[in-house]
Amino acid sequence: MSGARTDSGKRLQREWRIPVKQTHYHYQGTFYMPLTEFPAALADRNGYVIFNTEQELRKCPDAKLRSLGTPNPRLGVKDGISTLSAYVRKRRPG
Repeated sequence: MSGARTDSGKRLQREWRIPVKQTHYHYQGTFYMPLTEFPAALADRNGYVIFNTEQELRKCPDAKLRSLGTPNPRLGVKDGISTLSAYVRKRRPG
């Protein structure tokens, strides 16, 4: 897959009517820019997960901030957001 943009969190937020202030997108659901406005969502190509507060995100054992203290920290979800119990499926995988 090339570096071409294939989707965006803002577009999916509108299309799927995700009731949040901010949505970040990653095709595989594993690697995101940190969320800064709450409620917020992480989306992949098939669905999303909402975090109502920063504390709720920090309590999620599968979501980890990586490279803290660097100019470009990232939020990692090792097995993808589709493995989280709050995942809302919007499309069939494929």
